[in-house]
Amino acid sequence: MLINLKYLGVGGRLSKTLGELLQNLSELQHLKVNTFTKFKWGKIGSWGKLQKLEKLNLINLDDLNVVFGEVGAIAKLAPLPAGTFSALQCISVFNCDKIKKLFSVSWLGYLQKLQTIEVFDCEQLEEIIKSEFEAGEKVIALPNLESLRLIALPQLKSIYSGSSTVLICDSIKKIEIQDCDNIESVFWSGFNPLLNLEYLDLLHLENLKFLFDVGGLNLSPLVPHTSFFSLKEITVSRCHQLRKVLSHGWLLRYFQSLETVEVECRSQMEELISSSTHEEEKVTLPKLQSLKLIKLPALKSICNSSSVLICDTIKSLEIVGCEKLRRIPLNFSLLDNAPSSHPLSLKKVVVYPKRWWESLEWDHPNAKDILLPLCKFQQW
Repeated sequence: MLINLKYLGVGGRLSKTLGELLQNLSELQHLKVNTFTKFKWGKIGSWGKLQKLEKLNLINLDDLNVVFGEVGAIAKLAPLPAGTFSALQCISVFNCDKIKKLFSVSWLGYLQKLQTIEVFDCEQLEEIIKSEFEAGEKVIALPNLESLRLIALPQLKSIYSGSSTVLICDSIKKIEIQDCDNIESVFWSGFNPLLNLEYLDLLHLENLKFLFDVGGLNLSPLVPHTSFFSLKEITVSRCHQLRKVLSHGWLLRYFQSLETVEVECRSQMEELISSSTHEEEKVTLPKLQSLKLIKLPALKSICNSSSVLICDTIKSLEIVGCEKLRRIPLNFSLLDNAPSSHPLSLKKVVVYPKRWWESLEWDHPNAKDILLPLCKFQQW
């Protein structure tokens, strides 16, 4: 019987609202709505039956404006049933061109088990979570959210823009944002410690100007030490407006677990790790294994000219198409005790062009000769 149905896929032209179709499906775990002509949610009283729903896929819905709107406005018509979407773990939205926001802040209390948000190819989407609070600090949370994937959203301006509300997502492990040309900053001004974030992938974001300094303001004094404690990998590709990836202060304070840094941008970036001083500093990345810098034509330095990059665990170094870079500030103090061998951890060096490599300046007199046997001169 339909009452025990666990998976439902609906689409096409239907005479009933979705709410009418779902009102008796209390066992439903996975709902897929695809190419629904004149899509309507219907009365929200039927949503309370979906207390076991785990996956919601919305695909090609031309009339969809918002997945979950403001609870306050809806509640004037009917109260939200207790347990509404209380088991929902995954929301996927694909090619819904009229949607401008995914859901409002007031819905977060009903989505406490949400683990994955995926939004692809929605031409008018401007914001993932819409703030409704105008005054007074509030704390909201998605405590189980682990993955956020936002791809091909040309009008996306922000993930969350609430200025007086703290949004806690302390279980999130991966953030991937790709082909979202309108977004200028990844992290919102009211974000709380991202204790478990491991992977940050930022690809083809033409207008991205800031990563961790929101709106150009240095927020490091306001962000707890535990933020980004687990971050292992940062990948940045084709973000042409980005002027820097990290600051020295942020590295020392937060990013001590970084293992991989990959940057490939034809941008005006002149410095990978910025600093407010020109004095000698030690930039320490104790777990870094791979550093890849590709096609950065304006890059002049990895960190300031007096600093040393200490990463004794590094295994792979790739620098291609960065011909204004004059110095690789890796710490080669270990060579003083073993002047005829390269650092034990380093296994791979890919550089191009060869004439640029030969013109580099090194702090240690034997560094170039010792690293030469590891070098492969090839374009990336």
